[in-house]
Amino acid sequence: MVVEKVFLLCHFGGQFIGNTNGGNTSYEGGDTRAVMIPRDISFSELQSKLATISSLRAGSFSIKYQAIGASCFVSIYEDNDVETMLCLLSKSPCISVYIFRTHIGDTANTNSVEQNVGYEDGGVTGDIENPLLLAPAVSSILDLENAQRLTRGMSSNQDFENPERVTQGSSSVEDLETPQRVAQRVSRTRKRSAKGLSSVGERIQDSESTERMRKGLSTVEDLETPQSVLQGVSRTRKRSTRGVSSVGDLETPQRVTQGVSSDGDFETPLTVLPSTLVIGAEFQDAHSFRKTLVSFAIAENFALKFINNEASRVTAKCRAEGCTFRIYASLVSGINLFRIRTMNPLHTCDRLLNESHPQIQSEWIADKIKQHVKDNPRYKPKEIMKDIHRNYGVQIGYSQARRGKELAMKILHGSYDDAYHILPSYCQKLIDKNPGTIANIEVDKEDKSFKRLFVAFHATISGFLQGCRPLMALDEMLIKTKYCGYLLAAIAMDAEGVMFPVAFGISVADDAESWEWFLTQLREALVGPQRNRLTFISDLQKGLQPILETVFPNDFHGFCAQSLAESFNNDLKNCELTKYFWKVARAKTLLEFNSRMAEVRAVSSRAAVWIEGILVKFWAAPYIEGMRYNHLTSKLLESFNNWIGESRHLPVVKFLESLRMKLMEHIQKRRELGSQWTSKIVPSADEKIKRRMAKADCFRIFRSNGTQFEVLSDQVDVVNLECRECTCRRWQLSGLPCSHALVAINSKQETISDYCSHYFHVETYRNTFMETIHPVPDRTPMPEVQDFEVNPPRIRRPSGRPKKRGIKTGNNEVRPIHCRKCGGLGHNRQGCKQSD
Repeated sequence: MVVEKVFLLCHFGGQFIGNTNGGNTSYEGGDTRAVMIPRDISFSELQSKLATISSLRAGSFSIKYQAIGASCFVSIYEDNDVETMLCLLSKSPCISVYIFRTHIGDTANTNSVEQNVGYEDGGVTGDIENPLLLAPAVSSILDLENAQRLTRGMSSNQDFENPERVTQGSSSVEDLETPQRVAQRVSRTRKRSAKGLSSVGERIQDSESTERMRKGLSTVEDLETPQSVLQGVSRTRKRSTRGVSSVGDLETPQRVTQGVSSDGDFETPLTVLPSTLVIGAEFQDAHSFRKTLVSFAIAENFALKFINNEASRVTAKCRAEGCTFRIYASLVSGINLFRIRTMNPLHTCDRLLNESHPQIQSEWIADKIKQHVKDNPRYKPKEIMKDIHRNYGVQIGYSQARRGKELAMKILHGSYDDAYHILPSYCQKLIDKNPGTIANIEVDKEDKSFKRLFVAFHATISGFLQGCRPLMALDEMLIKTKYCGYLLAAIAMDAEGVMFPVAFGISVADDAESWEWFLTQLREALVGPQRNRLTFISDLQKGLQPILETVFPNDFHGFCAQSLAESFNNDLKNCELTKYFWKVARAKTLLEFNSRMAEVRAVSSRAAVWIEGILVKFWAAPYIEGMRYNHLTSKLLESFNNWIGESRHLPVVKFLESLRMKLMEHIQKRRELGSQWTSKIVPSADEKIKRRMAKADCFRIFRSNGTQFEVLSDQVDVVNLECRECTCRRWQLSGLPCSHALVAINSKQETISDYCSHYFHVETYRNTFMETIHPVPDRTPMPEVQDFEVNPPRIRRPSGRPKKRGIKTGNNEVRPIHCRKCGGLGHNRQGCKQSD
């Protein structure tokens, strides 16, 4: 499949130059790179690609483009914005996008209309002479539509906004619009400089400077550089900037300082604050404020020290000794809101010099990854570490990533412990909405801790008894949650050969006691007058043979040939011998079985001894008891395992809900599929009949009587239509007529479907999916279950990597040690007592 690609021109490092007469804005300077992107690219992939070519950190810049026929610029926030851009500009030979560095908020996706386009690569771009537009307090309200203000002078009186913005604490447009009020405000600001605040008034020499500021004029004496304007309108006073030597040393837009002025003087470093961290900003509570403040500190790469950390007030400062950054917020009486009262955003420290951060906790990690965990519960801690470092520029440890994921799972799906507490109520609700459903719980008698659970829906029990083949596979799967555990499953097969889950259970262990309890519950659920004798298939290693003989004494049991082959290969370490095992396992007749075993003895006597060590009635087709419908393995369990997917990572109630919804949807889809068929047998069986008919074209047939026939192919086979048997045994093993039987049926001009097992009929298939699993609404209250308490299991998931358990096979004899010196058994050459 050819993926359509788009040619992209990426502009970064430059600036917008606006026409002073109100003309169009142009982009000058910087660098431009060309790149090809697929048309179905996502926002995160586009952001990562642009970060690579611009040498910026993903999430530290915004992306914009100009629509056709529009003077404004459009921001790109998410996947829908990327799709809209590619659709609007689909006819353009190339698409131009503009990259601007901005501050980082609480998330990596920090594209915001509220950003300052005057900063690029950590400093101030252009020869900007308007001091008011460069004040830190207004950095959150500048956007690309104000690009005309970033010209080489004032373009209009409207560009001269509130002079109060020169200070650090006000953003109002209504206050102080005259030069006289500016002088008064500057005078008051000068008085506050003794308290450690940065004063604008101490830089004003006379009223002429204020008059120049009102008129929008600039001289070398008053406004030396755009960097100097940020701190006042007088001559630059030399201040030592610790840790910053040049703009090129700055890596992120959050660490913006005011560079080096034109005359070599250094300015005080200034932090670009997000719009949520300004004086007067309000939060729901102290927790929300601390969360925002910590995210800002991590993005700015400095450590916080909380002086007061209470529910009614929070005071924090930079942990570095002597740094002036400080912020104070408290509870607003009467309205239950948390408001920032005072703050000093200036930093005089070197920031953190490494990529680790002391403020990173599990809560912060969980907030950043919870959406990814929701989409992919298999999100591994190593992947979390890599993504956090790429998106936020900080390093976390493996245990931090693991705890962060656990907290994210708790936020998304609830607590693992609480799920066990509400399990009885959920099971009762399941029974109320689906009458006939069985949901039994077993707990420890002493501490009421969870031990086992059995669930079988009425729709699956009825479907199995009315339409499925009497064949069932048994297996368990590991549940990867806080308390671990095992999922025990009984899986049947519909007429199409697709898995049909009949019942499942959850147990804290996979021992014999748990299996006996599960099979006992299954036997009680399958009670019915129409039940045929069942055939169970399980792995040899499960050890279910004695349990099945006790719980289902009148039914049959067989081993999965795939598990036997794996055990055979593990013991003998020879793939070629495993091929001989499969030849023996696929033998249909007794004569063929003996012939294949003779081949194995001729090749390897050890392999023959291993095979003979397993009772043939549990795996060999000529000897097996019960009807397996030509299924040697339990592939249904693999389908069920993949069908469960990521649900095994969820708490127990969420896990049960996931299985219920999957089953409900599965039954409905199969019901709709069956209603569309018009033939008498299902399509898969019809295809097998056609393939067997093609083989029978060259067969010769000789009739013995009305029901018995002799069919000549490469050998002679006898067909009995009345008993539905053939000496090749394929008819008996599969339930469908073999090629020899098809020739006999056609000679009598009878309908082939009448000789097929009724389990392959469409009517039987429809009976399988006749019943419905009803929805369970989440918004309705849980029913109360009196005198039944369930606590979390006592067994918790052990720390560290799980130990590998040895697989028990049919031949568990320990290989004897041979001495290379004397050839004896029981010792090696070093322990040999024979003299040289």
